[in-house]
Amino acid sequence: MQHTVIVDAELDGTVEAVWAVLSDMPGYASWDPRAGQVRLDGPFATGTTGHVVSPAGKGSTLLLSEVVPTERWTSELPLPGGRLVMTYVLAPAGPGRVRVTKTYVAHGPVSLAFRVWYARAIRRELPATFAALEVEAARRIRA
Repeated sequence: MQHTVIVDAELDGTVEAVWAVLSDMPGYASWDPRAGQVRLDGPFATGTTGHVVSPAGKGSTLLLSEVVPTERWTSELPLPGGRLVMTYVLAPAGPGRVRVTKTYVAHGPVSLAFRVWYARAIRRELPATFAALEVEAARRIRA
C-alpha cells in the first residue's frame, strides 16, 4: 500500500540558492510556516540521521536516504504502520528560475490515513512553503 502526493512550483532564483536553503534543515523553522524543529546528527549527506519535531510537538527520527547536491534529496520518517518518504527535486526552469518538486510517498497501512487526512492539507499548504523558500533564497543572496 502506498499513496503519493506531488506538488511543484517555479520560483525566482537559482538552483544553487534554493539548494542552500533546502540543505540547511535546522534553519527551516526560521522561514517555513509548516516546519518544526530539525536536528541533523551529521552533515547534509546520504546516510545522515536526525530528529524532527512537528509544530504540533510530534517527534520522529529522520534518515537522509539520498543526497545528490543541487539536484535532489530524499528523507525518510517512520510512521505508525509504515513510513513517509519525501523527495525534493530541483531543476533549472529558465534564466533566473528554478522548478522545485516535492514528492511525498506514504508506505504501508498508514498510507490510507495519509491520503484521507494529510494529502489535501499538503496540497493546500505547500504553496506557502514554496513562496517562503523563494523569499529566503533571495534574502540569503542579498545578505
